[in-house]
Amino acid sequence: MPLSGVSTLISDLGLVAGSSGLGGVVAGQGASASSFSSLRTSMSDLSTVMSNLNSGLWVTNADVSNSAAIAYSKLALSNSIVAGDLTSGCVTEAKIGTGAVTSAKIADGTIVAGDIGILPAAKVRSPANSISNNSTEWLSFTTELFKSGVTHSNSGTAGTSTDPKRLTIATAGVYLITGNIQFDAASGGVRALYIRKNGATTVAQSMDSTPTSSSPTYISATTIENLVVGDYLELGAYQTSGSVLSVVVAENASPVLGVTWLGKGI
Repeated sequence: MPLSGVSTLISDLGLVAGSSGLGGVVAGQGASASSFSSLRTSMSDLSTVMSNLNSGLWVTNADVSNSAAIAYSKLALSNSIVAGDLTSGCVTEAKIGTGAVTSAKIADGTIVAGDIGILPAAKVRSPANSISNNSTEWLSFTTELFKSGVTHSNSGTAGTSTDPKRLTIATAGVYLITGNIQFDAASGGVRALYIRKNGATTVAQSMDSTPTSSSPTYISATTIENLVVGDYLELGAYQTSGSVLSVVVAENASPVLGVTWLGKGI
C-alpha cells in the first residue's frame, strides 16, 4: 500500500480525529479512555510523519544536531555535497585529513593569487662597515627593507635573540637565502662573503680573488636550506687587501641578507 493510503486508512479509522470508530469499539471492551487518548495522540503523530513523507519532507537541516555524524556510506557517491551546501568557514583544517586534498582534487584556476597569504620572507640591510685585514666581520642590520614571518631586531643585545646581526626563522620550511656585499675599490688579496646558520655552520659562501683598484668588488651568494623555528642566519664579510677596507651601502643591493620561504620543510 502506498504511504498516502496508510495515512488515509489511519484517518478513516478515527484514530487521529478521536471519533467513535475503532477506539470506541475497543474502549467498550474494558480499555481505559486515557489509553485510547494516548493511542490517538501517537497515531496523530504517525499521520503527521506520513504526511511529511508523502510531501517529500524527509530530513531537514533542523532535524540533524550540529554534533551529529553522517557516515560517508549514507551519502550518494556522486555530487552529494556541492559548494552551495557549505557555509563559509565550516570546513576547518582540523576536519581535513593529512594528504586528503591532492592536486587532482583542485580544479584548474580554482586557487588565485588572492587565496594565497603572504609567505614568510625578509630582507635587511646593514650600514657601511670597516672590515679589518684578514678578518671576518659579521654585519649588523639596522634597516628592514621588508619582513613577514621572520624575526629581526634593528637594535638589541649581541649574542641574544634580539641580536641585530640575526635573521631568525619563525616558520619552519625550505628557504631561499641570498647575501650581497659591495667592497670599496682596492687591489690585492681576496674578498669573500659568508652566510652561516646558528653561529656555526656555513651554508653559503663566495669569493673574488681578482679585485682591482679601478672599481668596487661585488660578492653574492645564494643557497637553499631546510630551517626550523629558532634557526638564525648571519652575513659575514672578509678581505685581505693588506689594510682596512670598507663595505659600502648600495641602495637595496649592499650589504643585504634576504630569506624567502619556498615550501614545507623536509
